[in-house]
Amino acid sequence: MPSSPSTPTASVTAGEYLESQLLLEKEAREIMPYDPNTCSYQFGPIRQQLFACLTCISKDGNPSGVCYSCSIQCHASHELVELFTKRNFACDCGTTRMRANSACTLRGSPGALADDIPSASNEYNHNFAGEFCVCGHPYNPAEETGTMHQCFIGAACGEDWYHEECILGYPHGTFTKRERDRDEKDHNEKKDALEEKNIPIDVSSDDEEVTIPGFPPADSFEYFVCWKCTSRFPKVFQTIVEALLSDLQVLPYTPVSLEPMSKKRKVDGPYSLFFDDAFKARLSQLKDSSDVSSFVEDHPFLVSDDPVYEPPPDISDDEGSIYDMGSKMLNSMPREQAIESIQAYESIKDKLKDFFKPFAEGGKVVTEDEVRSFFLKIKKP
Repeated sequence: MPSSPSTPTASVTAGEYLESQLLLEKEAREIMPYDPNTCSYQFGPIRQQLFACLTCISKDGNPSGVCYSCSIQCHASHELVELFTKRNFACDCGTTRMRANSACTLRGSPGALADDIPSASNEYNHNFAGEFCVCGHPYNPAEETGTMHQCFIGAACGEDWYHEECILGYPHGTFTKRERDRDEKDHNEKKDALEEKNIPIDVSSDDEEVTIPGFPPADSFEYFVCWKCTSRFPKVFQTIVEALLSDLQVLPYTPVSLEPMSKKRKVDGPYSLFFDDAFKARLSQLKDSSDVSSFVEDHPFLVSDDPVYEPPPDISDDEGSIYDMGSKMLNSMPREQAIESIQAYESIKDKLKDFFKPFAEGGKVVTEDEVRSFFLKIKKP
């Protein structure tokens, strides 16, 4: 339907709307590319992508983790925290750890009790409460500016994720704040100098990631083991460091405050390790040490492949996307009926715009009851 030349092009046609839905579907498939119809509980403890359900934790009081499929099919309306991958973990959905959420919809009857037995191998740390690193900060991808690293072994920390400055013992945000303060000072000094010479000012900011002094470059290692895990097995890691020092980067963990930053840092005490695949190959050759040999047997992923379970890829069903279904429906209609359908769509769209306008202007939240009331009104003749 053509728009009036005097009015701005703020309207959206049915075709444009369907195109936007197609784009959203594509983005959704890129973020969640797997078929969400199989709960991984049946496979037992495996290394897999996990989500913590904060909603269920508040009801049950138990930390719990759910698989990729259950995060979509059983907990989509809940507050979830992505934990990325963890080893030897079986999905908790539908088990007695999550009684308040009833049975898993993928492997049980809807509305039935959650009475499956949880895996005894599941281990829980503060990640399942939405907290990460030794600093205990919640992870917010929209606000997190630095890189975080997951401990490869996780025997003492539960495969926790750490900020780079926290790995060295500095308080979280130390270098981000200092970099921001320094940049602001440099910017103001540069601005004053340019203004004195009447030179145009470039006010663009540099959003590059802050470099942590003393932290190894990202391309120099593939794996990281935190100081908690090396301290849990001191004799084993002492033997490993002495034998394979040339294949390792050893960084001390020395908690410091913001004030004595200029003090010389101690080298003794707890330490973290950084290494690559070459180290894994050499570690398997340390058979003379019974301690190392036994440790590797208990943690075979140190010298062998460590695959992550992935559900089968999500293949679109025969019905196709929203765009395909909408296009087919419009094309199959008689011209007059198709025009009437588009006009009806435009009418509803305009009414929706008027309905949401006061909420947007007042910064108010739209409730479910208000939305239901709106659609009941437009249904009336």
